[in-house]
Amino acid sequence: MPPAADWTHDFFSGPWIEVQRHARTAEQSAQEAEFIARTLALPPGAEVLDVPCGDCRIAVELAARGHRVTGVDIQPEMIAAARAKAAERRVAVELLEGDMRDLPWTGRFDAAFCWWGSFGWFDAAENLRQAKAVARALKPRGRYLVDLPTLESMLPQYRGASWHKLGDVLVGEEREFDPISGRIETYWTFRRGDETAVRRSSIHLYTYRELVSVLEAAGFREFEAMGTLDGEPFRQGSRRLYLTARLAG
Repeated sequence: MPPAADWTHDFFSGPWIEVQRHARTAEQSAQEAEFIARTLALPPGAEVLDVPCGDCRIAVELAARGHRVTGVDIQPEMIAAARAKAAERRVAVELLEGDMRDLPWTGRFDAAFCWWGSFGWFDAAENLRQAKAVARALKPRGRYLVDLPTLESMLPQYRGASWHKLGDVLVGEEREFDPISGRIETYWTFRRGDETAVRRSSIHLYTYRELVSVLEAAGFREFEAMGTLDGEPFRQGSRRLYLTARLAG
């Protein structure tokens, strides 16, 4: 199965908006935001970059805690959903529709985070470009938190196919891992009533060491790896990697 082209432009729209809305409860989003604030050691009123931000479920939680949050996403529907969520919570979140590989800031943010498996979408050069864009946007010694499944976490629980329901949408996934490219290719089926949409994603499944090497090449140092929101160390079989790095400076 050849890798999909730049699938990110079309994937996060239409039925995905409904799926993402129901993928996490308000309590889970609050718990994740608390973990992010604690792990990044955010001072009061910190400037924080959420990239890509999706519908800003985490950003609005951080804004409600008094932080100045900026969210970036390439998908107009996601930016619209983020604006609605911020208005509903009556918090201010700066939003920018744009490519996370081409951020406009230099040395602005105290910290940044890339949440919910949003690193590894491109080829090696473009993934490094994404990391460098964040590094450029951070102040010296700024912190960066990346959350994603790794090869060590994915393979022990790997299933070729699965179905689950989120909101009114039945979601099917057919997965194929290519050990040569290191990518996991997934065909997605979204069914809601009589409507069916089919999408495809292609993500590089990093090992812990590979991801650290990419971030080191972007200028990050002082890595700390956790495997749970409770702060347990990352190890083989952990369901996620929560990797914190500090920008050199």
